[in-house]
Amino acid sequence: MDVDIAGDYAYVADGNEGLQIVDIGGLADPVSVGSVDTPGWALAVSISGSYAYLLDGTDGLHVINVENPASPAIVHSIDIPGSPNDIVVTGNYAYIAAEQSGLLVEDISDPRNPVSICIIETPGYAQSATVSEGHVCVADGASGAQIIKAITVEKQAP
Repeated sequence: MDVDIAGDYAYVADGNEGLQIVDIGGLADPVSVGSVDTPGWALAVSISGSYAYLLDGTDGLHVINVENPASPAIVHSIDIPGSPNDIVVTGNYAYIAAEQSGLLVEDISDPRNPVSICIIETPGYAQSATVSEGHVCVADGASGAQIIKAITVEKQAP
């Protein structure tokens, strides 16, 4: 359904099979090295550091520790309103295109405990998202592209 690449690994959202991790260091001979089954239908994945953020249909978002690609493990799961279709992670934030719910923003500065920041309503059905130059571009069905300024809140020391 989706793939993200980090280093020598491809992380594949593989529908009913969950997350598949493939070593692509030898491009001529890719090798499956690990997987984690999820309860739903794996739709989209985004990698940040040692974590994979996997949208699993109506079963929400799973945060998966992939530090050891041969033994990935789900470390946190949260419900996502609407029908999540796509996820993009940048910095401390995950942006989730969730059809009728719009664009959801999760603070993932602590991957084991993501926090919902806000839901940005869009006029259509948010299908996919990408981040570029401080903006999130949402493919919003019949409403076309919606350009939204990315969240740039930084936690201040007390």
